[in-house]
Amino acid sequence: MIKSIRNLIGTTAEWAAAADFVVPNGELALERRTDGTVTVKIGDGATEYGKLRFANKPTVISDGQKTITVADGAIYRMGTADYLSITFPTDAESDYYCEVSFTSGVDATELAITGPAVRMSGDDVADEVFLPKAKMHYTMWFWYDGAWHGIVRGIPNA
Repeated sequence: MIKSIRNLIGTTAEWAAAADFVVPNGELALERRTDGTVTVKIGDGATEYGKLRFANKPTVISDGQKTITVADGAIYRMGTADYLSITFPTDAESDYYCEVSFTSGVDATELAITGPAVRMSGDDVADEVFLPKAKMHYTMWFWYDGAWHGIVRGIPNA
């Protein structure tokens, strides 16, 4: 069954005051920092915000490759892509996390996901399958907790 996911958004000070708040399973807790950056924690439904690790403090990879095998803790900035192939490892450990962003051009990006099944939700997802549209910028967050999950957010790319 597909569920709606909330994004919980607060400043560093607001999250510090709510450090004992348990972030619901699969929900994103976004922290707006004073320097303008945003960090993300993904709730597991049991752990308090202050004890969750940040999901987006990894290595940023933007080497133009359009075929990737995701690495734990990596952020992939793919740029404009007419084709994108993402492979997921079969031997991931719990707490595995990565992020992939790309932009579709005039034509929709052709996306191939290989490896274990990934349960997707979010923008332009139907029946747990992500189908990119043309002229959109997408960010996808993936994590493994015994099964692969992904959340997609897209915005129009003028």
